[in-house]
Amino acid sequence: MSPFSRLRSALISALSPQGFQTVEQELFDQLVSNKQHILDLYHVGPQSPQERQELESGAFSNPFALGNAPLNSNR
Repeated sequence: MSPFSRLRSALISALSPQGFQTVEQELFDQLVSNKQHILDLYHVGPQSPQERQELESGAFSNPFALGNAPLNSNR
């Protein structure tokens, strides 16, 4: 069973028309118990010196964008 199965069920219940009130504690408990799995899901590894410099300067570019233009360009 996926570590996210119970979390998914709690999220679906929280978003249902019956409301968040009935599953608030269960959702919180599932988020806490799955914290490491969630962090691992979004872990992309260390940044290269070039990536760090781009992020700090605000000139980070999206490698998937057409033309590879900086995201903060003032065009």
